Amino acid sequence: MATLVTVFLMTNEKWKRYRNSLKSKPGASTWKNYDIAFNFFANIHPQKVISLRAQDLQDCITAQSSKSRTTVGNMRAVVRGMWNYAVMNEIVENDITQHLVFEFTESSVPIHTRFTDKEISTLWESLWVINNVDIILIYIYTGVRPVELLEIKSENVHLNERYMIGGVKTEAGKNRVIPIHESIVPLIEYRLSQNRKYLITNKYKKIPKVQYFGDPFFSISTRPARASR
Repeated sequence: MATLVTVFLMTNEKWKRYRNSLKSKPGASTWKNYDIAFNFFANIHPQKVISLRAQDLQDCITAQSSKSRTTVGNMRAVVRGMWNYAVMNEIVENDITQHLVFEFTESSVPIHTRFTDKEISTLWESLWVINNVDIILIYIYTGVRPVELLEIKSENVHLNERYMIGGVKTEAGKNRVIPIHESIVPLIEYRLSQNRKYLITNKYKKIPKVQYFGDPFFSISTRPARASR
């Protein structure tokens, strides 16, 4: 048994450094989710790991049983990862996470609703009449996430070959080829003609992520695309 007394918070930091040293380390977005999950264990952050019991962890997990499968799953990934690391490094002798119960709440309300053919037709009819409708149409016909669309640089758009490079969520999703549907070629051409660093801009500058998340106009873009390819 290691002589150094380690608290829950410190063990998490050590586990994170260890995981980031591996080739299979989680991506930045996964770590953000893990950090959120870790905060659900705030009540035991200052406690010594060797003094914790399974029930201490279970109480934190049960308190979040109204959360989604994803949220509770992230809590599971954090504590299981931490205890695997702790056992491996002789911080603790036993893995107390093996018999924990991870309950969650399935939502009966769909997280996303798709654009209908009628809605897409309405958008085309509103093109150049309502500002930024072209952004939504580009989003629909490429199928990228809204935040990914905001990150695409003009230099990564290859209009003649009808594709662009983008993606930010996972390692596998980064720098992927995104086909450009023929219907939106004129919209992409218009955006490129503005000669700006990023494909999607607003008033001569990149649209900040905080504006995207807080703007009701962009909030409709969180719905999955539904357009014929």
